[in-house]
Amino acid sequence: MSFDRLLLFLFPALCGVFAVFLALNTYGLIETRSDFEENHRLEWFSFREAIRLNTSDFEDFFSRYTTRSGHGEGQLPKLGGKSVQATLENLPSREFSTVLDRSNLFQNWVAAPVAAMNGNTAAFYALDALLPVDRAVVLPETVAAALQNIAEMTTREADTRAETARRSFQIRQGMQTGLALATIASALGWVVLLLSRNSALRKECQDRMEDTDRLLHIQSHDPLTGLFNQKEFSARLRRTYQQLSEGQVLNVVSINLDAKSPKTAEYCQSIENAILVSAADILRHAAGVAVGAVCLARANGKGFLAYFTTSETEDPAAHDLVMRIRRGFQHPVATDRGAFLLPPAIGIANTETVDKDPAELIRNADLAAYEALANPLARPVTYQPSMRAALDRTISIEQALPDAIENGEFLPYYQPQFNLMSGRIVGVEALARWNHADLGWISPSEFIPLAENSGDIVPIGWQILERACREILKLPGDLTLSLNLSVSQLLDEDVVFMLEDCLERTGLPASRLKIEVTETTVMSDRAQIQTTLSSVRSLGIALVLDDFGMGFSELSCLTDFHWDLIKIDGAFATRATSDDKIRDILKLVLGIAAKMGSEVLVEGIETVDQCDVLADLGCANGQGYLFGGPMAIDDIKTLFFQGHRHPDLKEA
Repeated sequence: MSFDRLLLFLFPALCGVFAVFLALNTYGLIETRSDFEENHRLEWFSFREAIRLNTSDFEDFFSRYTTRSGHGEGQLPKLGGKSVQATLENLPSREFSTVLDRSNLFQNWVAAPVAAMNGNTAAFYALDALLPVDRAVVLPETVAAALQNIAEMTTREADTRAETARRSFQIRQGMQTGLALATIASALGWVVLLLSRNSALRKECQDRMEDTDRLLHIQSHDPLTGLFNQKEFSARLRRTYQQLSEGQVLNVVSINLDAKSPKTAEYCQSIENAILVSAADILRHAAGVAVGAVCLARANGKGFLAYFTTSETEDPAAHDLVMRIRRGFQHPVATDRGAFLLPPAIGIANTETVDKDPAELIRNADLAAYEALANPLARPVTYQPSMRAALDRTISIEQALPDAIENGEFLPYYQPQFNLMSGRIVGVEALARWNHADLGWISPSEFIPLAENSGDIVPIGWQILERACREILKLPGDLTLSLNLSVSQLLDEDVVFMLEDCLERTGLPASRLKIEVTETTVMSDRAQIQTTLSSVRSLGIALVLDDFGMGFSELSCLTDFHWDLIKIDGAFATRATSDDKIRDILKLVLGIAAKMGSEVLVEGIETVDQCDVLADLGCANGQGYLFGGPMAIDDIKTLFFQGHRHPDLKEA
């Protein structure tokens, strides 16, 4: 038990004990005071009676009697005897007995002389002549002496008893004072201790409340930015939604920075944190000048959320807030690793598209922000119900991918490649196609990004490669097969072994296979990709640089690798008929390719004019919808090789 707890129990115990003793002493004090007052009264009585019993009258009487100084002096004994007798009869025997009250002293000293004198009264009064002195005064002298002794004894005894009672009363008074002070002191100590304890409890309670507030703040706020976290944001959004009055509209804004933020693998975590903190400050500034209350929160990942209410769906205040947010991110965010320009993808949703669950507002705003990611101008996007249908389809496709891989539902379709000079088919490019039993034909633009994100692109790629290698054998032996390998496939340590194994199992000569690689793939891990491509080329497989000229092309991609074929992006074919600069660039690329010993193929040829212009520029090969779109292997045979049958392969 701690010391303060001991005192907490000790002080009330002492206070109680002292209070009990104080009560008992009070009772004793009352009795002592009564005894003191009684003895004080007897003291005064004894003093008064001692004066009354003074024997000076008797002494005068005896003196006159003994001198016989005149006639009639013989009556003096009678007068003295009567005086003595009267005194004896009026003697307060009860008070004297109370004062003396020991060994029958009063009875021995007073009662016996009184009885003796009463028995000789007649003889004493009958004296007619002068008596001898010894006979005349013997009895009165005895009685007077007894009275004198009684007076002296009573006075002394009364003084003694009164003094004793006085001292006892004073002692009781001292004890009463001491006990009262002790009781008051213990009570004060108890009060002081309670006040101190209450103060400590209040401080402890305050500390606990502060700790609770800190915990609640930690639970409801993002520790990095200081904004609400998404859980608290959702709870507040729900309460606001339930309190909406008629005519009010609840707006939710999703700000997505993930697509434009620097990757953690390339930059340290502190850079990412600095960017998020700066982004939170931009949002605070934008919300600080908004009309009405704006709730801000950090979403999961590298995004932010905000909600506010307006009086109508197309309220200018909502548009102003969104535009302030957008303008806030137009300036680079400074960090200790440099400044980063982060144009946000902003999605907006409101209660006009929500029936019951306010959580749909966040999902709808996120969908709109996802749509804004594809907007090159980074314009805010407002949620439309059609986005939900697109998301549902995306989810269905993503969920169907594993089963489709296991069931071999992915098929290679082939787009023919032609020699522009001779008009003869020289090869085909295998493209992945997927015909789902419920969803129907699914575009590669839909399932390939999903497969790349999930990692399913690797098994899909190998399935397409093996099936295409088998089916191309149905076509004439001088036709080549081009096929694109993903970044994940090329970064796989077993890619060379798997290519070699595929060729061995299918029986396709390596000279008929061309592996296409995009510039983006090359830039993902330049050193490893270069090593892998060198090993692939050593197998006898041709290498193709795909989509050259798309985006920011680098001439180093042409010079650092040995390409057997360079495929020029279809945008050049579209613009070559009307833009002299594009034609000059094509001539330059054709010259470089010739210097490097590489062939050139132009994609996206859709018109005869485009084909003629490219042929005049010296482009040897091309592909596009002018010659045919992606088709099944049987359609290739029917359209371009009627009657052709491979001697070593049965028809499928």
